[in-house]
Amino acid sequence: MLFLDLAKAFDTVDHALLIKKLKCLGFRYGTTMWFESYLSDRQQLTVVEGHSSSLRHMNCGVPQGSILGPLLFICYVKDLQRHCLYSMPCVYADDTALLCTGDNPEIVEGMLQHDLNVLSKWFVVNKLSVNVGKTKAMLFTSNRSKYKHYELSVSLCNENVKHVYSMKYLGLILDPHLTFSLHINKLCGKLNSRSKLLWQIRGFIDFNLAKMLYLSLIQPHILYCNFVLDGATMTEKGKLQIQQNTALRAVCKADYAFSTAKLLSAVGVDSVQTCMKKTTCKIVHKGLYNLGPPALNDMFNHYEPARQRRSSTACLVDIPHCQTQFGMKNIAVRGAKYSNMLPLEIKTCPVTDNFKAMIKKYPGFD
Repeated sequence: MLFLDLAKAFDTVDHALLIKKLKCLGFRYGTTMWFESYLSDRQQLTVVEGHSSSLRHMNCGVPQGSILGPLLFICYVKDLQRHCLYSMPCVYADDTALLCTGDNPEIVEGMLQHDLNVLSKWFVVNKLSVNVGKTKAMLFTSNRSKYKHYELSVSLCNENVKHVYSMKYLGLILDPHLTFSLHINKLCGKLNSRSKLLWQIRGFIDFNLAKMLYLSLIQPHILYCNFVLDGATMTEKGKLQIQQNTALRAVCKADYAFSTAKLLSAVGVDSVQTCMKKTTCKIVHKGLYNLGPPALNDMFNHYEPARQRRSSTACLVDIPHCQTQFGMKNIAVRGAKYSNMLPLEIKTCPVTDNFKAMIKKYPGFD
């Protein structure tokens, strides 16, 4: 996987090229004219120690801090995927990565290098620049693979891309074996500091305020990307559960003799493992009913037996065949197993909001 770092991505979007691309994407004349008016006649200046420079007109850049800024940038780089022959681009605003798979890392290197050579020309044409010094490469393998110490060797703009063994991408720290231990350890440190703060002020606030602080300061960190962290080992996930229990005891003013089930019930939240399973089931539901991106929709399919069986009416999800522990971490495998555990009335609910409401109350994962 190659993590690209675009230098000043939002500031280098060419207005004329952006309007042209919006037209190619099917935007109507009135809409493109509105965007052209929105972007044109913008001026900026620089203020240093109270002294201001003269105003300069801007013919590039999209407004940062706005809702339209990231959306316009995504439209601007939409055609990037057409130039990737072997790799799959993962684009979230200006965070861009190239994902390439193969049985041999040398073959993966060749495929990545081919796409990088093509994209380097695309960046020049679209007036974007890549910060090669901050662009990183990482090889994902199982812990038992003979290639686990292999370092990818690719270059961009005649500069070698640095190979790393940990990388923060979209708020998640990735490691070569997808153990997520680095991310969980850092997350536990953050949760621990906030739990200590909650313990310090607990004597001065009531239960409702303590619960509100927990739901705003701690629970969002437990829920973020939890369907990905579900692929970690039980030991790593147990660390998060310990941090959640510590925070819940602060909310409830409870000692260690108070059971975890009572703590969760008092605050009205699910355990770490239950949250992971329920979030994963929501992802599966989107894929089954074609409510997500194409890659997600193609990942999950209903099980269709070769001959009529009792399971034919159970609305089961097809579980991909997997022989390794590393492959069992795949959300396609975990998600199918979790979804098959749900009652029929929940699995067959096509409305997303109703499905979320039903699975929120489902106690089967506890």
